[in-house]
Amino acid sequence: MLIESHNNPFPRRSDVETLLEDGSYKEIVSIFAEQGVFLLGRKQIMPDLMTRFAFGEDFYERVFSTLSKATYGISITGLRVSMPSGINLLTFLQEQIESQQPEHKYEPKITQVFEQSKNVLAKIQYTKLNPRFSEYRRRDIYQIEVSASKINEDEVEFRTYPKTSTDSLVARDVIIASLDKINCVPNSMDLEELPVQSRVDLFDQILRGTPGAIWRVDEVCGLTVRAGTPSSGADNDSDVEQSLDESDVRMLQSAILEGKNLRDHKIVQELLNDEFYFSAATFWASKPGVGGSLDQYKVRIEFKKKPQVLVVNVSDSRSPNADNESWEFQDLSPNIGRETIEYFWNEVHLKYTGCRERIAEGARRVRRRETP
Repeated sequence: MLIESHNNPFPRRSDVETLLEDGSYKEIVSIFAEQGVFLLGRKQIMPDLMTRFAFGEDFYERVFSTLSKATYGISITGLRVSMPSGINLLTFLQEQIESQQPEHKYEPKITQVFEQSKNVLAKIQYTKLNPRFSEYRRRDIYQIEVSASKINEDEVEFRTYPKTSTDSLVARDVIIASLDKINCVPNSMDLEELPVQSRVDLFDQILRGTPGAIWRVDEVCGLTVRAGTPSSGADNDSDVEQSLDESDVRMLQSAILEGKNLRDHKIVQELLNDEFYFSAATFWASKPGVGGSLDQYKVRIEFKKKPQVLVVNVSDSRSPNADNESWEFQDLSPNIGRETIEYFWNEVHLKYTGCRERIAEGARRVRRRETP
């Protein structure tokens, strides 16, 4: 049990710290708010705040269940890196087998590497302190799989399908540690490296879609904004995030459908003035170009900060009823779910790269004008 039966209704600090290891604590703020307690602060001070409240064993068991649940649906995350064209991915990853990271809190290591189709797969094992037995320092063993494939002669993509945010963190850290050994640095997918206006433009392009593309965005149902000074770097951006009101989301969706730029909308201008920018979007997407299917899939694109990765998730599917005025929700097919996230994963990469290239070209033009 999270709270032992020793007549102490307060949780131990070690229990709370272990529960918050995954870096996802938004849900816990909502749960406390239901009890009339409103928490505001960074993750680092949450253990001190939470241990001051005694709601009883059942309440903290609910907190445990909420924070330790796996990601719903199917997710994808990863990174891309420029590597020497002559490198053999199979050999490179095999050389990392059993390479320990003793300083890493999850003690990850690659345990197996093999070829499958055109990809190289690496199995990674890590251990994690069990929150229910943190007093006894009991660690559970987990395993994730990372695939590596060449996109072109000079670029390699590493991707995984995480079930928890810890999976994302471990996969990222293991691959980066392996790349460090050959002096390769992953290509950035960091929102904070874009000017604030370009961050808005990126989400504008994602939600607007590509003309003639197989997939299209049908309905925007959620937008998340993050606080951060536009001129600041990633180290100075805060962890504060919030979801836009439904009415604001509907107005922005109307603007997109009308072909207007998001950055010109009054709501977005107010957000920028208050030093907020988009960090995630949730929407329903369909694939009408193939067989005229009207089925829709709920997709979330999120630029996470901890760990600092791009995650694309698909969580639900629905079909229109005969009257075309209501929806019937269905079980998500693993095959179509994976196809969906891989499509939008590639789309976000393409549009992010386009933003970076336009920024670089703009800088070159300025330098040319300034050169006598």
